[in-house]
Amino acid sequence: MLRISYNYLKDKDGLLTRNGVPFTGLAYEGDDRVERILEVQEGRLVGVSNDWIGSPPRLKRKESEDEIYELPEYRDTDFSVTDYVFDDRTGSLLEESVYRNGRSKEHRFWYCSGLPSAIAGYRQDCLWETNHWFENRQVESYQLFNSDRSDILFGVSYDKSGRLRDWEPPALGLSVDYQIEGSVASSDLILSGEVIDRDVLNKMSLEHVEYLTLYNTGI
Repeated sequence: MLRISYNYLKDKDGLLTRNGVPFTGLAYEGDDRVERILEVQEGRLVGVSNDWIGSPPRLKRKESEDEIYELPEYRDTDFSVTDYVFDDRTGSLLEESVYRNGRSKEHRFWYCSGLPSAIAGYRQDCLWETNHWFENRQVESYQLFNSDRSDILFGVSYDKSGRLRDWEPPALGLSVDYQIEGSVASSDLILSGEVIDRDVLNKMSLEHVEYLTLYNTGI
């Protein structure tokens, strides 16, 4: 679904258009703040959406798609805000971030095409979870991170064809609801963690692996 700033739409014969074509998607209304999210179908307003994750104030910023990871000024302050970043060329929504008392709580990222690129947020008080996708909708990575200990508890990543590229399984005693069974390894594979032993390797599909890198494993 396309998500753009309402200011980038044009009125043509009573229809909301983008690049001369009737727009379908979500339009974020407001200048310096997001006031409403409008649902638009074939150029016609059909309703108001509640598809947001944070509470007011909802601020709008413009940046290029390559600069969305620059930190806003209110990081590490006592300010609570939902921050929206729009591409300054196309008006596409790139990022929605929630800060409470200056601390990151939840983030959603999109490509200019409207497809999701990442979701990140706290699963529990100290457990930070991230999901990334390629624009072809293939899963790129998943990671579970302990922010108190600055420690990766679980991590996995894939290439664009869906082959396993990097895997750090959960430590013994840690339950993670994420399965990699059936994954075919890429030609360049990285494995890490003490849980990786010869039994684990024997159960993996490694016929395509040309370069295998092991870090701190049980082998």
